[in-house]
Amino acid sequence: MLPSTLKRFNIHVAEGSFIGIAEEITLPVIEKSQTDYRGAGMPGPVKIDQGYNELMMSLKLREYTPLMIRQLQQVDIEGTGLRFAGAYRSDEAGSKTVAVEVIARGRVSKLDFGNTKEGELTEFNTDFPLTYFKYVHNGETLVELDFVNGIEMIGGVDLLADTRRILNL
Repeated sequence: MLPSTLKRFNIHVAEGSFIGIAEEITLPVIEKSQTDYRGAGMPGPVKIDQGYNELMMSLKLREYTPLMIRQLQQVDIEGTGLRFAGAYRSDEAGSKTVAVEVIARGRVSKLDFGNTKEGELTEFNTDFPLTYFKYVHNGETLVELDFVNGIEMIGGVDLLADTRRILNL
């Protein structure tokens, strides 16, 4: 079996498409925040879940774009809409193209204009700490995290439904 590789992709930020301009995207690391707990009579500690650590998405573009620079205007906590659409396919005979989509929201925290040199491509890097992240694999939502609205959906299971009900949210 051969793994699927990214064959083509596009990135959308706010109302703009970066096809032909985006070179790379770094998707967030999903990491649970956990605390050690060792109570009376316990021979060793266990990890207690405390939610998630920060989600960060980074983009590398090959030109300075006014649309991206204007994202610094965002003051709303939910920030800017981001979307990654990727077509993955294995080179194995008979394989089909698989759609991967990431939908996210966040405010730009860094615009790195980098170095620029005549005759060479520009490297413009941006970072977005996220408030919302959704990962869809071939139409199936596998992860949806909405830090502002208290949503934690993993593999179609709403892990915070009871909490929202208890809190009348």
